[in-house]
Amino acid sequence: MSKADRIRRAHAEEIARLQQKKKTQTPGWVYGLIAGVIGTVAAVVIVILALQVTGTTLRNTVSVVGSGDDDRMEIDNAVMCYYYMTNYSQYVNTYSSYLSYLGLDTSDSLKTQEYYGGDGKTWFEYFADQTKTQVKELVITAMAAKQAGFNAEDKVNEHIESAIENMQGYADKNGYTLKKYITLCYGTGVREGDLREALKLYYTAQAFYDHLNESYNYTDAEIDAYFAENAKDFQYFDLLAYTFKAEYKTDATTKEKEAALETAKKTAEGLLACKTPEEYKAWVEKYLKDQEKSDSDIETALEDLVSEDLLYNESYEYSKWIYEDGRKVNDATLIVDEDGYTCTVYMVTKLPARYEYNTVNVRHILFTKDVYGSDDKAKAKAEEVLAAFKKDATVENFEKLVQEYSEDTGSLLTGGAYENVTQGYMVEEFNDWIFAEGRQTGDCEIVKTSYGYHIIYFDGVSDPAWKAAVISSMKSDDYAEAYEGFEKIFTVEFDDRKLSKLPF
Repeated sequence: MSKADRIRRAHAEEIARLQQKKKTQTPGWVYGLIAGVIGTVAAVVIVILALQVTGTTLRNTVSVVGSGDDDRMEIDNAVMCYYYMTNYSQYVNTYSSYLSYLGLDTSDSLKTQEYYGGDGKTWFEYFADQTKTQVKELVITAMAAKQAGFNAEDKVNEHIESAIENMQGYADKNGYTLKKYITLCYGTGVREGDLREALKLYYTAQAFYDHLNESYNYTDAEIDAYFAENAKDFQYFDLLAYTFKAEYKTDATTKEKEAALETAKKTAEGLLACKTPEEYKAWVEKYLKDQEKSDSDIETALEDLVSEDLLYNESYEYSKWIYEDGRKVNDATLIVDEDGYTCTVYMVTKLPARYEYNTVNVRHILFTKDVYGSDDKAKAKAEEVLAAFKKDATVENFEKLVQEYSEDTGSLLTGGAYENVTQGYMVEEFNDWIFAEGRQTGDCEIVKTSYGYHIIYFDGVSDPAWKAAVISSMKSDDYAEAYEGFEKIFTVEFDDRKLSKLPF
């Protein structure tokens, strides 16, 4: 398999994973995609080939209509430019190193480039589909908020002003007017007022979503019952795995391939006989040396043997095997793929179990060299703000400083807070600090990561990891049920002909 093929497959698997996650957990837009991309786009300043479409044309083109019994919402193409570009720019930032392999040229019109997934779809249509899904959820949720009499106007306006100020800061640092910067980030014709409309929709939907989530409460008995019913969704296991491929010529017959598979199977049985992980790894190492593999290849192969924190997946035979009655640590099995002419030896090194450690609640303020010009200047600013915080070391003061300084726009809504953080969720240095032995509520220090300098405030320990995951899943189920109800009341219609006029 070529490097390009591996990248494409990994990309497809990641999209599939995210789509599956969306079906069972939090709606995608809740993760700060819209607001968070203000910082992402601004930091990178992705300049796309936008056609010379005037703002008047964009604002006069209504491409999305949401309606209910007593309400109606219209969204024009100027606002849709904003949503479209947030999706596009996030994708480009995520896969920046692999765009050429995926066939995406950021210097050319997306409408002329075929999406690598095929079916005659262009990259423009791919991002348009993502944007339509996102906007539909936002519109329906915002309309449901209005029908319910939910009003968070003051909070929404506060977040809008903070987001615009954040954008102004990026513009100033890069020597642009706000108007010019918005054009560079979101396309010709898009103005500040369009961004405000887009943000109003996002923050209204976000606030109502948060309101609903906070209203969902469960007893310990309900949580335990949910876990018992869905235990495989919250238990993780570790294993070793090594695959033997049948060796045959490209023009081999089916019979010759089957014979080669039998040979591979006999070799694999030697590994199957190992009784401990140490024996298993030593056997593989000797086998590869006998194959005259290079030291670097052997080192990589030994690292690849280990798979940790795996969840049950009925698509994989090893997953079913691990859950068979009587399974013990260091048990091994040989699974043959007759279609792919491979056989794999699996050894379980940790049986399925839930995470009992406590999650933690933290807050942070992020400072980056993109804004301050260098690491030293970003660090100096972080030290200055930390000193100001220590003069009034309260959560309320920290939240104010978050609104004023933090570049993590995805957490501005929460005062810089991340709750029920699990081990490994945050970048390494951040994770190590918050999970350090002896960490106490109220601890506050500067930590440097690959993202920049963080002032981290430790807000204390929270629920056990398994319990936090169960509660999150229960809330997701309840919101999904509520949203299904909203969909029966409100409809969203897209005019694809008008959407095709977006200048990308």
